[in-house]
Amino acid sequence: MEVVQIPGKGRGVIAKSLILPRQLICRCPVVVIPEEDLRSFEETALADYAFAWPSSRDDRYGNKDLWSLSAIALGLLSMMNHSGRPNARFVIEVEHLEITVYALHRILESEEITINYEWPEEHTKNFVENGGPS
Repeated sequence: MEVVQIPGKGRGVIAKSLILPRQLICRCPVVVIPEEDLRSFEETALADYAFAWPSSRDDRYGNKDLWSLSAIALGLLSMMNHSGRPNARFVIEVEHLEITVYALHRILESEEITINYEWPEEHTKNFVENGGPS
C-alpha cells in the first residue's frame, strides 16, 4: 500500500498489488485516548482521524452509548478515505487493541482503498454470516 494524493480528496491509500476478496489488508494497533483527555483531544487536528472505541470490553458490537471513547489507529488505516461504496471494511478488535482491515471485493493495483467510516451494523452481520475475513 502507498499513501498518494487523490484528486478531490487529499491524501489516500492505494493498493500496490492485487488484493483479493476477504484478504487481510492491514492490522493496525490503536492508542486509546483516556477518558480524562477526551475533551482536550477533541479540539486537536488528530480528532478527525479518531475511531469510536468502546468504553467497556464486555460489549464489542452492541449499545452505541458504550462507544464513548476514541482511539487513533497507527499505520495506514487513518489515511484511508470514506466511501458510501467502500471496497474494504474495518473490524475493531477490542481485546487486541487493534483494528483490522479486510477487502470486501477484488481491489486492483493502483486502486484507492476506501472504508465506510460509519459501517452499518447489518453490513457487519452480513459480512460475518457470509464467511467473514479469510
